Formats: sequence, structure tokens, C-alpha cells
Amino acid sequence: MPLPVTESTPLLLDAEDAHVRNAPVSAIGIDQTPLNLTSYGIFLRSLAWDSIPVILSYILQNSIQTTSIVVTGRLGPHELSVAAFSHMAAFEIVALAAGRLGEIPLAAQSVIMTTDQILSTLPFGIGVAASTRVGNLLGSRSPIAAKVAAHSAALLSVIVGLVVMTSMMLAKDVFGLLFSDDKEVTSLVSRVMPLVASFQVADGLAGSCGGVLRGQGQSNPFSHISFIHSPGEGRQHLGALFNLVAYYVLALPMGFALAFDPKFDLGLQGLWIGQVLALFIVGIGEYCVVWLGTDWELEVKKGIERNREEAKRRA
Repeated sequence: MPLPVTESTPLLLDAEDAHVRNAPVSAIGIDQTPLNLTSYGIFLRSLAWDSIPVILSYILQNSIQTTSIVVTGRLGPHELSVAAFSHMAAFEIVALAAGRLGEIPLAAQSVIMTTDQILSTLPFGIGVAASTRVGNLLGSRSPIAAKVAAHSAALLSVIVGLVVMTSMMLAKDVFGLLFSDDKEVTSLVSRVMPLVASFQVADGLAGSCGGVLRGQGQSNPFSHISFIHSPGEGRQHLGALFNLVAYYVLALPMGFALAFDPKFDLGLQGLWIGQVLALFIVGIGEYCVVWLGTDWELEVKKGIERNREEAKRRA
């Protein structure tokens, strides 16, 4: 649900009035999600405190949805999956926190998040392909082939992630210049880039294994799309649990401590250390479920039973 825009929700920023370095990067197109845009407004104008209830209402509503999905293991129509929501919400919280660190970390966070969102299309594509392929092979009663496809998707995602990581590491000192000529911004981007680069490997593994878990319950060819669901929703509730524990129990508290505690004072780097740790936990956890926690013969039987129930329902 998009946040309602009010007169006191400053979504468009004036760089000259705000006196913010790299304001075009922060305001125009870096991470055009409601919470991020609102965070820029709160940080720069500091007058939009009546926007806080709107943000809290948004978070509360989606938290209730998240809890209901974890408990029931089901997704309602036209709702984002809880795994996707919990992942995105964690980054929105980091964006809000980056605004508290100052204008330079906020500008650097904008550059980093733009880059990460573009690169995330790679593991997303592998995850969609894995979901479809595994679902089709289980539907054709080929458990061995489905198992091979699952492990192949995970291997491919890690290889792609390593290639992207290497490229980012090689370009880390000049990459920020694509977005800003401010030396402080580009320097901070360069320091955080190794964390973002390693993040790509974890993102790939989590994306591909999440697709495999969705495919294990797939009963129609479009169920990998977030807004189209079928009675068999796979095992993505496991991914949701991994996300909730990794981000909200471990990563965010640790990231805030590293970023804001005077003992560490790592700033934006501290926030990203927490995010990287969380996604590695999610990726490795989901792969362990795929590798050690999946009985492929049983998944074929479950698929047959789901197809029978679906046929009866449609009859």
C-alpha cells in the first residue's frame, strides 16, 4: 500500500534550499520507495514530524500482514510475499537510519541502493527460472532432475554473484563518480563498496534458493509472480522465517549498534555489515533446506496430491 502524500510529506527536495551535497542523487531516482523518499524529507526539512504517524501506520499494517502469513503459511491475493516484504522493509529501515547519520552517508546510501536494486534483477531472474523449472520437473514426476535443477540454480547464482563482486571491487574507487563529483560521497561509497560487493553473492544464493522453495509448491506456471498465487504456495514461509530472524533479530540491532554506538562509530559501514550478515544467513539457511531438508520423492507426491485437489476444486 503506497503511503498517502500530504502537504507535509516533502517528497521533492530543493537542493539549493536544503544545501545538501548530491541532493539530486538522493531525491530524484535512487530508491523511489515511500519510506526512503519520506526519510529524505524528514532528514532535510526536519519539519515533517507529522509524517511519522503515517510511517508507523504503514509499518504496523504490513507487520500485521507479515505475522498472519508466518502463522498461517499462506499468502492472500494481491499481497507481497512476506519474505519479499521483510527483506524490503529492512532496507527501508536502513534508509531511515542513514538519514540520521548525516547528508554524506545519506547520499552514499542512495548511490549504493540504486546500484544494488539494479543488480538484484540478476538473482531475481535466476530465482524465477528456478521456481518454474523445479515446479515443472516435480509436476512431471522427475525428482532427480528437479534436485539437479535446484543445485544448478544455486551454483549459477553464486558464480554470477562472484563475477559481479569482482567487478564491483575493481571499480570501487571510481564507481561513485557515476553519481556524484563530491569527494566525500565517492570516498564513502568506495569504503562501503566491498560490503555491497559481497552482498551480491549472498543475494544470488538467497534469490535462487527462494525460487526453488517456491517451485516446490507450484501448481500453476505463474505462481512465482508475487501477486498471483495458487493453493500450493511452496515452502516460502521458511524463507520468511529466515528473513525475519536474520534481519530483525540479528542484523538490524547489530547494524544500529555498529553505526551509532560511540564504541564502534562505523556509520554507514556498520549498517551494511548487518545487512550482509543477514542475507548470508538467509541464503545459507535456504540452501541447507534445499540440500539437506528436502525429500524430492515426497515433493513429487505432494505435487500429485495438490493437482488432484485442484482438479476437484475446478470440477
